[in-house]
Amino acid sequence: MEKIKSLILTLLVFFSLFQSYLLVYSKPDFNPVNQDEYIDTRLNGSQENVVNMIFPKHMVLHFGDDKHTMVYPNFKFYNDIYEKISQRTFESFRSVTLSPVEKVKMREYQGLELEFMDGIPVQWLENKMQVNSESINRNVSINKIWIYVTENQEIRTLFFDESTSNVYEATKVDLKVEDIQEFVGYGEFQPSYHTNNGIYYVPDESLQMVRLTMSYSRFQKDQLVASLFVDPNLSRTVVHSEGREIITDGAIVLELDDNQNWMSYYDPETPVESSSDLMDDLLTAIKFVNQHGGWRRTHLIRSISNEDEEQFFRFQQYVKPAPNVQALPILPSETLKLGYVDITMQNGVVTDYDRSLINLSNTIVQRSTYQLQGGEGLEQLIRKYEQDFDIVNIFPAYYPIFKEGYIDLIPYWAYELSDGTFGLLLQ
Repeated sequence: MEKIKSLILTLLVFFSLFQSYLLVYSKPDFNPVNQDEYIDTRLNGSQENVVNMIFPKHMVLHFGDDKHTMVYPNFKFYNDIYEKISQRTFESFRSVTLSPVEKVKMREYQGLELEFMDGIPVQWLENKMQVNSESINRNVSINKIWIYVTENQEIRTLFFDESTSNVYEATKVDLKVEDIQEFVGYGEFQPSYHTNNGIYYVPDESLQMVRLTMSYSRFQKDQLVASLFVDPNLSRTVVHSEGREIITDGAIVLELDDNQNWMSYYDPETPVESSSDLMDDLLTAIKFVNQHGGWRRTHLIRSISNEDEEQFFRFQQYVKPAPNVQALPILPSETLKLGYVDITMQNGVVTDYDRSLINLSNTIVQRSTYQLQGGEGLEQLIRKYEQDFDIVNIFPAYYPIFKEGYIDLIPYWAYELSDGTFGLLLQ
């Protein structure tokens, strides 16, 4: 019996050594996945952070004597001014009251306005600019910063909260008169603008813009399902008709609209009540998009609202035609819903996620010059719209249309209404 046990033990040791030999010295037999059956579930797109999403929608440069010009994102002078302003300090704020006469007179001085797309909480500006807001409520929302040189050759810096009509003056500012003169000097050879109502500015002459034809890719259903559902295997299509498809796992709902090339994600699960401030919610919203599709091109925080414990963010997409050429926002057309990303949150959790299925590539197929009318022709067009709308801003934007497998981005004049609505000035 002992001999049998010894023999069995010897055999076990031998087989163990033989298996070890095979593991170390044998060549692995890899069986690659059939590439035709493999689905890349990653949603490619660049990662973004809040600092890159806070910038003025435009700047107004005042030369004095009621002469003005405007510069837009990505334009060299815009970039130079914003970089230098971001390095200066603004502190020791106090609340001030401006009379209507003062507001009119400010445009007659040398200076500049930095206008933001929507009210930006002053604490957010601290992420981009050297703003010390300890002396004011950190939840104050800033729509505009106006810096100008007074008759006494003093610098005055005003922060406007247009939602409350409050104005805050930074009494301690790291700027000199020479700095303002330098900024204004950047616009010396730029197109001249005028204002008839003190609210928005229009160019005296037509502007040369850039029309683009761009290639694109598209998010696929399998990519979205794999990214947005906890267990993609539990998801199923419940509606599929006329270019519209609804996928659900019984809780999460994903709607795909092929006609508008748009997706809407909804997670109805009631979030656990928790405390979160506006900045935390913004960072969470950006992180969610980073993980589920990313960002193509530059995005600006355009809209912020808080109603019934819901927090809503809209991120406006901009396209840069070329280095040092002004970037323009994309506004949706009748046939193509493109140009922004929407996030809705409750108690710090993302419940709604809406965006285009179209991803503009980095390849510009064609560029061409495009003339955007100004002067009296533009003013006549504006007057036609002002009969029905309360217009607070006029700006150039891209109008997207499909063109033989590509997307055409055509410059148009656009308007912004007092309620934040955008539209195009069509003939």
